[in-house]
Amino acid sequence: MKKVGIFLIGVLAVIGISLGGWKVKEIIEHQEMAKIVKSEEAQKIYEDELKFIDENALTDDGIIKSYQIDSFEQNPMGGIIVYLRINDNKNYSVTVFLGKMQDKIVGEGGSWSPELSDSVKKETSND
Repeated sequence: MKKVGIFLIGVLAVIGISLGGWKVKEIIEHQEMAKIVKSEEAQKIYEDELKFIDENALTDDGIIKSYQIDSFEQNPMGGIIVYLRINDNKNYSVTVFLGKMQDKIVGEGGSWSPELSDSVKKETSND
């Protein structure tokens, strides 16, 4: 009976160490993604995407005045999905896909909310 107890404690210790290691790995990966998402290279990609949506983005004449990183996650297909909030408005959002090509961060497309699209279309049709 004593051997069974020692065996169970050993199995539980191995499981605990495995789960702890997995969690630490997850935290490190998240920190590495955060570095990439907040890098100058990535910010240039965000700004290019915003200027594609609104040619006057980030200027006084544009609909898009500011942006902030709302959240990000690992893309199951590889890379990182970054969610941007526009003008501190929860209805105005842009999603940007980041990837790597030859050790450089590259934009791999994205999308934007219908509300932002409608606002930009309305503004450009008034010009």
